[in-house]
Amino acid sequence: MTRATGIQIAGDRLRLACLERTPAGYRLCALFETRLATPVLPHWPVQPLVRQCIAEGLQNAFAQVQKVPGSVVLSLGGGFFHLQKSHLELASSEDRQEHITWEAAQTLVDPIERYVVDYIAVGRAAFWIAIRKEVLDFCSELLSSLLVTKYRLETEPIGLYYACLMAKGRAGSGAAVMGGHPWLYFVATESGKLVSAEAVCLENTRPVGGSQDETSREYAILERTDAILHRWLDERRHFNRNRAEFDHVLLCGENHRIETLGQRIEKAVGSGFETLLPFLNCTTETLPESQRHFLVNQSTFSVAGGLAYMKLAREQT
Repeated sequence: MTRATGIQIAGDRLRLACLERTPAGYRLCALFETRLATPVLPHWPVQPLVRQCIAEGLQNAFAQVQKVPGSVVLSLGGGFFHLQKSHLELASSEDRQEHITWEAAQTLVDPIERYVVDYIAVGRAAFWIAIRKEVLDFCSELLSSLLVTKYRLETEPIGLYYACLMAKGRAGSGAAVMGGHPWLYFVATESGKLVSAEAVCLENTRPVGGSQDETSREYAILERTDAILHRWLDERRHFNRNRAEFDHVLLCGENHRIETLGQRIEKAVGSGFETLLPFLNCTTETLPESQRHFLVNQSTFSVAGGLAYMKLAREQT
């Protein structure tokens, strides 16, 4: 299959990007964004109204894709997964999976039997991802009802990582930050290899000293944002002591979030940044005229585009 579709559902937003691999490179076949009537939050079991809302959003999105969507890769946002980096010294895939499953069992709150655990091996490290089986079952039933037979559930940081590869290639070192309230996502790369990936919720669910007013809550979120960005963007010192700065720091998301994150980054670490344009190296002339206006804010489609690219890139290896 030379076509893949990435879909990001984040709160009340659904974004779709469809890519096709050709001998000449990648071309963008479809872009679509819609607002869902009800935000999708990690509350289970899923209420019938929420399920109907997602189904209608997906059906509307798939209608924008000419021909077939190909393999579908879906992400549901922070709170639907647990992502963690671990050291990995074992050689065989069976030993690695056993070790990762054991570590996940020690980390997760609920019994390991309630999760599906997968991992990405990068040298002597692994990024393992745990997703509840009920989430996978829900997505499987929902996509099957829409006649989608080839699909995968993935996480925002992994989609962000592949969006960076699609836009910037594998040279040098890079970092990318995406803000989607109340979540921040981060990835760091070195020569195209993933060296860091995180998802952090900025909301303080247990305020110190009782309830917070809105001003205090916003101030606490900004303080935590600054601390997290400083830790993330200073991390290069930990895996390459010869050079402290990244070759590039990419920001993606809605324009107002990029502006806010840029201001916080300059305050926290004094680094410059650029907007991540995921389809910079793709042929976009094939995009239908009715969808071309989405290219103006293509950064908001970074995760969706990265998920589609991930599927096509992995098929080549």
